[in-house]
Amino acid sequence: TILEVGNRKLRFELSIDSANCLVIMLWSMGRKNMKEENYQEAMSWFECCFVSLLNRSKESQQDTIGKIQRSILHCCLKMHDTGTFENTLRDMNDLSRKNPITLYYRFVNMLENHGTEIDNDTAHGILTALSQCNDLKTINLLALCVVESKNYLDSNCHDTDKPFLDEPLKHAVSKLLNKCNNIDTKNSEYLVLVAIRASVYIFGKRLENGLKKDETEKMSLENVEMIEKSVDQFLCYAKVNREGSNIKDINNDIEWFSSTCFNCGLLLLENNIFDTRGVKLFEATIRLIELFNESDDKNNNRFLKWKCKSIIFLSFCEREQIRQGGNNVKQKWNAIRVMNQQVVEQISLIHKDNDYKDIMLQSLYLINESLINCNEWTSLIKRIKDMNEYGKNHTEDNQQIDAMVENIFNWIPDGDAEQRGGMIRVIETIFAERGFKNEFAVRTRMLFRWLHLMLTKMTENVAFEDQQLCYIRMFRDILAETPTDGAD
Repeated sequence: TILEVGNRKLRFELSIDSANCLVIMLWSMGRKNMKEENYQEAMSWFECCFVSLLNRSKESQQDTIGKIQRSILHCCLKMHDTGTFENTLRDMNDLSRKNPITLYYRFVNMLENHGTEIDNDTAHGILTALSQCNDLKTINLLALCVVESKNYLDSNCHDTDKPFLDEPLKHAVSKLLNKCNNIDTKNSEYLVLVAIRASVYIFGKRLENGLKKDETEKMSLENVEMIEKSVDQFLCYAKVNREGSNIKDINNDIEWFSSTCFNCGLLLLENNIFDTRGVKLFEATIRLIELFNESDDKNNNRFLKWKCKSIIFLSFCEREQIRQGGNNVKQKWNAIRVMNQQVVEQISLIHKDNDYKDIMLQSLYLINESLINCNEWTSLIKRIKDMNEYGKNHTEDNQQIDAMVENIFNWIPDGDAEQRGGMIRVIETIFAERGFKNEFAVRTRMLFRWLHLMLTKMTENVAFEDQQLCYIRMFRDILAETPTDGAD
């Protein structure tokens, strides 16, 4: 072949111009074969170029030699030829080994050929070196490393019982996200978007594995903050691509990011974890959904339902944090009330299927709980009377009041006559205007539950004795007049 002839014949010293022409020719043939995925043939062209033409002028041809060696590394990766890869790497000078493309190839080779034995120090060195450069090509390579890490996590090679580049990847993603604002979006926005998605996937997967195995470190707030930071960067990307005349359809990306954040938050709730991690994840979900822009009513309805659920779950997390103690309690309850009032208002404007009814009921529970904890008894009485006047769905209204009763009796003001008086007025309104009126169809069992809660929670409080006796007599009279239906 021409390669064998060239290797055998071209042993004499060539002029600089002749050598350059031959290098270009051989290099072009190698690149052509690479594009055609003939990697073994391409390597032969590159090796011929390197051995036959440049061995006598290495000092003056280091840049060219480095390019050839990196092309050989690329072919080795495609052919999974680890031996030639390592040999070529050893032959490189220090400058070529530090070249960003070489560093990227080393990272990929490490993932592909070292199984579960990944050297954290080596990976950290590679990713740190890439993250120190600010040119566009190197930032792209850093993004590719993040994407390769995500692909490795998806592969069967990854041992889920062992940590995978926790600190190196965290550092690399942080650096990448910090550099995103400096990237030329016209040339690199897609790659960076893929890298941002990969980072959310990596840290979301780490959180999921931590929950499954009860590993506190993997469930750390820091991992959630990495997801949050990636989402923030995507929001910047989305804002840029929603401006001007060249508006891009990024609804699929919005859906992917929001669903990932939502599912991570839901995993926390399913494991009875209601803390800052859930707050951050559901807040991120809401910010993402608010970006959604779709003319299809069916999709808009789906995203609205998703947003309402996120607000409720966020409220659950906020409520639990309030219960743990802290400052500005009233302001926090007010914030929960405002969020859920918006949910109720939005749902009231559309057709309410069963899912929406459940969502609305949960929001109403939270609004009432907020009013109770903020001692806004007059507002509660107004809500109850509004139900009596305008309510058509007695079952849902009674469920709402049932939850209200439980919250009230769990909140007994100590030593505050004014607050106690407000609370008594609410209880009187519930029993006298709702519980003891047949038209509102409060079942005997529910009414008995209210009385039981009252007696359980308030027996030792002298201030409530008269009210208790009054309600017991009224309940006795109702029982005497009500035929037994078997259900109660």
